[in-house]
Amino acid sequence: MIKKAAGGGGKEMKTYGKYAIVIVAILFVFGSVGADNAFRCGTQLVGEGDTRAEVIQKCGEPSFVDSWDEELIQRDFGTFRDYDPRTGRYEGSREPFLVKVQVKIDLWTYNLGSTQFTRYLRFENGILKEITTGAKGY
Repeated sequence: MIKKAAGGGGKEMKTYGKYAIVIVAILFVFGSVGADNAFRCGTQLVGEGDTRAEVIQKCGEPSFVDSWDEELIQRDFGTFRDYDPRTGRYEGSREPFLVKVQVKIDLWTYNLGSTQFTRYLRFENGILKEITTGAKGY
C-alpha cells in the first residue's frame, strides 16, 4: 500500500520555482551592469583607472585619437579655522566652493573589426575615465 505525503508539496514547489525565476532575472540584470567599464584586448583586460601607457601596452595604438583641453568646474572644500574668544578654541569648519580645473581630454577609438563593436576610451589627464561602445567596426 502506497501512502500519499501530507501537505501537497506541489504548491510549495511552484512557489519556489517563481522565486528562482525572479532571482535569476535579478542576477541577469545586475550582472550586466558595468559591462562598459572594461573590455578585452586579446587576453588583456582594459578598465577604468588604467593609464594611457597601460592601455597601449595591452591593446596597441588606437585607430584614431582626438585631444583637447577642457575647463571643468569642481566642488572643493576649503578648510579654515575660526577663533572663538568665548571658548578660547579654534573651530574648524568646511565650506564648499567651486574651482576651475584644466583637464586634458583624450578620446581614443579602437576599431576592432567588422565582427566586434568599436570602443571609445576617454582619458582625463592620462587616466582612463570612461569606456563606451559604438557600432560594429569596419
